[in-house]
Order: sequence, then structure tokens, then C-alpha cells
Amino acid sequence: ITEQELTDFVHYAQYAGVAYCDPVAGRRVYCKGDICPAGNHSNATIHSVFHGVETDILGFIAIDSTAREITLSVRGSTSLINWLADVIWAREPTDMCDGCWAHLGFLFAYSEVVDAVDASVAAATRLFPSYRLAVTGHSLGASVATLLGMHLRDAGYALDLYTYGSPRVGNRALAAHVTRQPGREFRLTHDADVVTRLPPINRDFRHTSPEYWLSPGPSFRTSYDAGEVEVCRGYANVDCAAGAPWWMIDVNSHLFYLVDITSCGEDEAR
Repeated sequence: ITEQELTDFVHYAQYAGVAYCDPVAGRRVYCKGDICPAGNHSNATIHSVFHGVETDILGFIAIDSTAREITLSVRGSTSLINWLADVIWAREPTDMCDGCWAHLGFLFAYSEVVDAVDASVAAATRLFPSYRLAVTGHSLGASVATLLGMHLRDAGYALDLYTYGSPRVGNRALAAHVTRQPGREFRLTHDADVVTRLPPINRDFRHTSPEYWLSPGPSFRTSYDAGEVEVCRGYANVDCAAGAPWWMIDVNSHLFYLVDITSCGEDEAR
């Protein structure tokens, strides 16, 4: 990868972390701890917030007039309801693409917020039609961000997708559809993050391609050089994060993606 791509990885990891910080529409983007170093996102404002009552999925759209960008960020798991959505491995067909199905919990969370996201993205892009659009998320938020990004692209929006610690979202047809869409897509994994191995391949779940693997560890490491980011291709590749032996996988790797990404969240997220 390039140095600029690594800079962007950190930038959108910070935005993914901001989603854990109880964003409020109309206020400046707020971060704490190791999520946003001093000065980052200081000119960004929360344009709108969306929330799904049944799954507790939450996210926001921010506008940064200095960077000339609109960012859609989806929160990871911070509640028991979220975790239940994470672990339901049932699948559901979707008409988002031919022959596609997705994880039932992720698809339900997506369905709760997609209308609000459509309205908010339309409003933000009407106000700032020349701004870059990016979609990001961590953990459960990464899976829902993938579905939202896919939907928005198919609706005609040009956007880039940055996900951190995403579980497998759906089947090969869905993963291939996202991979083939216009725009850049960066799916980051870290060390031996267990969440990125779920739901399992033997249940026919697949990842988008390629994977950008932050390695080696330890699990709490957040600083990487561009040359340390390994790129692995394939919808069922086991060469990067999925290649670690089971006895090496851990949860801590899931919490550190270039920043301490969940440090604004409740204890359940950690």
C-alpha cells in the first residue's frame, strides 16, 4: 500500500471510533482517548444521526468543509442487543444483488436504518455535491457499513468504503458484488482478530476482496508502517488473518485498529 492509503486508513479508523462516542447532530465531531489525536476532525460537524430501535444499530453522517468530505460511520457493538445481532448466523436472501444472501442479523440492522441513511446522504450531498463521500465502520458497524455502501453505490453514489474488523457479511455472490463495484474498498483486519473469522467459511459465508492485514501483533499494537500491511486476495483466503492457528486468535486484536477504536464505548464493547 502507499503512505497516503495508510494515512487514510488511520483517518477513517478514527471516524469509525467516533461512532462509539454518542454523536449528537449539530455538534462538532467528538473523540476521546486514543481515537482522535489532537486537531483531527476539528472542523467536522455531525450532520445527522440514525438509530435502529430493535437492533440498537447507530451511526452518523459528518461533514468536514476543510477536507471537503462527507463521512458515514456506523457503530460497532456496545449493547447486548447488538451482540445478539452479531451471533445470529442465520442467512436471509436479499434482492440487493443476484443470488445474494446475507447474515440475518446484519441485514435486519441494515434494514432498520437504510431509509434514514438514504434521506441523510441525499440531503448532505445536495448541500455539498462536490465533496468526497466515504463509508466506514468497525465490527458489527463494518458489516452494516458494507451493506449500506453497497446500496448507496447501486443507487448511483460514488464512494469509498473502509471497514475495520468486519465479520463475513454474506455469501460469495454478495462479496463479489461489493468487490466489483466502482470506488475503492479497504477491508482491514488486525493480527489474529477472531471476529474476522466469523461466521465461518464452512457455512458458506465469504469476505470481500482484498483484505488488508495489519500484522504482526501484539494485539494492542496501533502503529504500523505501510510496508507492514499485507494484502491478501480471494473471497475465502486463509493467508492473512484467517491463517492464524485457532490457539493464537484473540478478542483484543478486535479492539485496536490503528487506534483504540472502541475506547468511547461501554464495557460491553471491550
